[in-house]
Amino acid sequence: MLGLMRRHIGWGLKVILSIIIVTFVFFFGFNQLHEKSMDTSALQVGDESIPLAEFRLFYDNQLENIKATMKDGQIPDFLLKNIESSTQRQLVSRALMNQFATKLGMQVTNQELADSIVKQKDFDPVAYKNFISNFYNRFGLTYEDLIREDLLAQDFRNWVVKVEPVVDAKNQTQWTFETVTIMGENKKKLAEQIQSLWNRGKEATPLLKQNKLKADKIGPITLSDRGRLFQGQLSLDQYADIFGLSKPKSAPAKPFVNGKNFLVVRLVDIKKTTAKNVLPVLRVTDVWFDDFANKTKIVSHLKSEDL
Repeated sequence: MLGLMRRHIGWGLKVILSIIIVTFVFFFGFNQLHEKSMDTSALQVGDESIPLAEFRLFYDNQLENIKATMKDGQIPDFLLKNIESSTQRQLVSRALMNQFATKLGMQVTNQELADSIVKQKDFDPVAYKNFISNFYNRFGLTYEDLIREDLLAQDFRNWVVKVEPVVDAKNQTQWTFETVTIMGENKKKLAEQIQSLWNRGKEATPLLKQNKLKADKIGPITLSDRGRLFQGQLSLDQYADIFGLSKPKSAPAKPFVNGKNFLVVRLVDIKKTTAKNVLPVLRVTDVWFDDFANKTKIVSHLKSEDL
């Protein structure tokens, strides 16, 4: 998004600060002084209306990219239709992803937004104030809102990769674990001792025997079989931590807690296997998102004269 914006507006108006540097916080949120544009809606995605100005911004960006590849800069009509369709898909996907992420409880804080903006090279708070004002005046859009949407979409993609890494059905990874379920809220210290030993690559057999506990071997299993590990009692984030282990005899730093019980685990073995005639493996998050998208009403208000 930052690159897209720079192709439309130069930072310009670069001010040399000869006196006290004005803090970013003073200018942050400057765009809130403006009211939302009453622009015509281009697309309706569920309860969200995507203004025509936003569609034109993304459409023009794709148009410029295509023109750069043409010798004479002329674009055939069929390509213009493709750009229109591609822009609609891009904005609909963007809206669906942000809505879904919001429903999951994800959000981009003002601090995260600020950090993302100020980390840009040669950031100047005075020039930034002028930039967001000029951007709004030219496009009728709030620059920071667009950046916030970008960050939320990226956070969602990162979360999906973390909790459910893509699985190659023909070249699957298989894990073998040892697990111990220690019952009783007064057993926290014991669970931590065992988990600490495993985390440091040491054996906990004497401690297990002393407390009449037995480690159960689970595996080899694939990511899609994760429900076999602790009977599916963990969250996706917790399973992501466990299946993120890549070195045999490694383990999380602390035991997991389930009610009054403590769940201790370590990785025993990890290997790649080649399978034949297997179906593609779908991530649970993909199924959730597809279901959400299919239930969301999408309407296009675009007319030929809008482009």
